[in-house]
Amino acid sequence: MDDVPFLVGVVLPFIIIVTGIFWSLSFLLLTGGELDVMSVMQPPILMVIGLSGMVHVVNHYQTALVASESKDKAIFGAFKTLGLAVFLTALTTSLGFVSLYFTNVPSLMWFGLYTGCGVMFMFLALFSILPFALYHLPSLPSSNREVWASRWNKFLKLLFHNITAHRKAISLSFIVVTLLAGYFMSQVKTNGYILDNLPEGHSLLEDFQFFDQQYGGSKPLEIQIQAGSVGQDLFDYRVLKEIEKLEDFVRENYNTGFIMSPLTAVKAVNKAQNRGNPKAFVLPSALSYERMQPLVDKMGQSQNIKLWTTDKTIGRLSSKTADNGSLLGKRQHQKLDEFVESNIDKELLKVRLTGTSFLIDKSHELVTYKVFSGLGFAFLLVGIIVGFLFRSWRVSLLVILPNIVPLVWIGCVMYWFGIDFKLSTSIVFAIAFGIAVDDSIHFMTNLRMQMKEGHSLLKALFLTYLTTGKAIILTTLILISGFVMLTFSTLEIPWFTGVLVSLSLLFAVLADLLWLPVLLIPFKKVIERKINHRNSLDRDKQTQLK
Repeated sequence: MDDVPFLVGVVLPFIIIVTGIFWSLSFLLLTGGELDVMSVMQPPILMVIGLSGMVHVVNHYQTALVASESKDKAIFGAFKTLGLAVFLTALTTSLGFVSLYFTNVPSLMWFGLYTGCGVMFMFLALFSILPFALYHLPSLPSSNREVWASRWNKFLKLLFHNITAHRKAISLSFIVVTLLAGYFMSQVKTNGYILDNLPEGHSLLEDFQFFDQQYGGSKPLEIQIQAGSVGQDLFDYRVLKEIEKLEDFVRENYNTGFIMSPLTAVKAVNKAQNRGNPKAFVLPSALSYERMQPLVDKMGQSQNIKLWTTDKTIGRLSSKTADNGSLLGKRQHQKLDEFVESNIDKELLKVRLTGTSFLIDKSHELVTYKVFSGLGFAFLLVGIIVGFLFRSWRVSLLVILPNIVPLVWIGCVMYWFGIDFKLSTSIVFAIAFGIAVDDSIHFMTNLRMQMKEGHSLLKALFLTYLTTGKAIILTTLILISGFVMLTFSTLEIPWFTGVLVSLSLLFAVLADLLWLPVLLIPFKKVIERKINHRNSLDRDKQTQLK
């Protein structure tokens, strides 16, 4: 008997978790997936998800044993009662990760897809191993079960009575704090850097900073230039004058170092003709340029650095800038667009930003937008699931509200600590929602079960508190302890995931245990009518079958 807590609390979870992770990684490798920096987060995520479902089932099983039910009946009742709830939580968690597939960023897409599949594999491992193990393992001594049950019941009863006694104050507090947090969240800026994932002091990061300080920058700046309909090609003197205006603005706007373009070749020839005089590294006069035209043509035929095409109609302006973040980059790009629109003759020269760094700047903003649009889709699906359980769209909206709270509060935390939206922080919202919504699904499923047994809403809420409330608190502690492990990583993405998801889970349990019951009580008549109507339909079906 002394080994039972060790077997149930350590060995059994270890076997289930390892099995689920093994199935998940096997599926990833069999389908051609690859292990990368993002996949480092999958085992901790799958571990805490598997433990969460296990705690809910084992807690229900132990509660049934305390109520003097037989072991076989307790196991059957736990899986019959929580089977749908655990499946729905696994499904909603999976959907939360799969929503990352809408980001159009390959690393995020495959991370979300494979982690979503991994959640379902963990569900299969849980429901295939746990019932077999509980049936064959001896149960805890009754004295231990009763002591812990008494302590939990005392705490949860006190919490429930305090909540029902201060409903207005609790609801008003959540609304005010969430509105304020929403305002601060709206002030969080989207900003990212090329080397976001590297820790401070990393040798590669120091190398890039050295180039930023000593050589004008490390971030590539590429601008496509094309001769307009009036200019013959990029070496038309009128076109070169437009390129000169563009270079002057780029140098001032981006604080760049050396700029390379077709104009650079012309300046180099002019300098060579003037015996290497540095002051001659400029665009010559129209007459001087006409005399040096044969040399420019000859150099163009054997260019080592591809700055223009063979027909000389399309080229590029290339330089380096300091990696000051995508937010500043966006402002600089906007100023460039405004300058081109008002100062460059489009009949002579067409200008378009391009290149890797420009795409990186765009991707930070795009990822944030796509993550939140994917979350909108996930919220819709959760609302449909809850609406299906209670046959009420009003109840669906009520359940969604507490799950908005942790996301908004996390946005407020980001504002106060100066954390920006970017690749490494935006995915936190999808992960946090996918996991935090589990508590709401478990709470509402248990509430529905209690009401189907004939209890009023208040009585059902009280009984749900004594059973699911305990499991929600325990699973939150387990989830937080699992994600806290990621904070030991020196990489930015796992670190942000560990800190922000842990906080969001804490906020989620507060919203589900303090605010959700308060939101449901005013709709007592509606919920009871829906449940009673459903019960009468079920009884009619059973009568017809007989």
